[in-house]
This record gives sequence, structure tokens and C-alpha cells, in this order.
Amino acid sequence: GAAKQPKQAVQMGCCASKTGTPVKASTTRTAAPPSHELLAGRDTVLSAAQLSDSIAQEVVSTRAAQLNVPERLTLGLSVDAIEEYIAALPADAVEQCNRAIPRKGGKPKFPANAALNGYVNQWHIARRSEADGGKAYCETLYERGDPGVGVATVFVSWFLETPLATLVDALRQYLRLHP
Repeated sequence: GAAKQPKQAVQMGCCASKTGTPVKASTTRTAAPPSHELLAGRDTVLSAAQLSDSIAQEVVSTRAAQLNVPERLTLGLSVDAIEEYIAALPADAVEQCNRAIPRKGGKPKFPANAALNGYVNQWHIARRSEADGGKAYCETLYERGDPGVGVATVFVSWFLETPLATLVDALRQYLRLHP
């Protein structure tokens, strides 16, 4: 019979950490590119989407190695991992960020955030990075062996005022349309 098919793990690009923050080489990636034997179908059965994603991961990893790009800069988060991050934010995440807006002449330098959006995310990610010694969130998860982090196969550019829930919905829609 056919072997169990591996779960597809599309990863969205992650913010980079401070230069020089190493990723532990001993950490095993759950979304690692398969061997050539696996790609040839000798060890398991892959769907076209899984094969395409596996090839994309291998291309990213190979190209990064050729260009001497640090492995940490190839990491990304799955949509599930992004949702878990959002769910773990404090209930007053927007208010915390708004209170931290710098002032100029007694007035806020930037408009207050009306929702949990990319600006609020950036502020909280920066606090987390400081607490984690300058590492990006995906690096920290990677070092823990979290299955929600792996080689990024999709890059997402978005307007930071967009609510995070809208971003996640758009990512899920994309994945449904591009299996």
C-alpha cells in the first residue's frame, strides 16, 4: 500500500532578526525539503501540491546556500502558527502599542491604532525579540522544534494598517485557491 502522505506545510516569510543571531544547527525542521529519493516517489506518495511545495523549499534552501544567506533568513511561519501568535497576544495589545507611541510637542507622532493590525504586531514582535536576545519570532519557534516554522515558500507584503484577522483570512483564501 501507499505510505502516509506528509502534511503540506506552506510557510509565510518571517521578519529577520539582528545580524549574527545563530540558529542552532541541531534543530530538525519539520518542513525540510525531502531527499531526491523521496521526490522520485520511492519512499512515499506525494500530491502535486506537496511535491510543488517540497521543490519550492528545496529551491529556497539551495539558493540561500549558494548566496551564503544565513539559514535564519529562510524561515517562515505557517498560517496556523500566525493564528496561534495572534491568539496569544494580550487582550490590551492595541492599547499597549498606542500608549507607546512617541510624542512630539506633546502630541502623538503617529495616529493611534484602531485595531489589532500590522503596526501593533510590529510593536509586540519587537518586544518579544528583545526578550529573546534579538531573535525573530520564527527563530525562537524553530529552535524549540515547533512544527509551525520551516523554510518560507511564500512571501507576503501587506499594508500594515490591515487588521491581522483580515491578513489571516486572505492567507487562508490564497491557500484554498492555490493548493
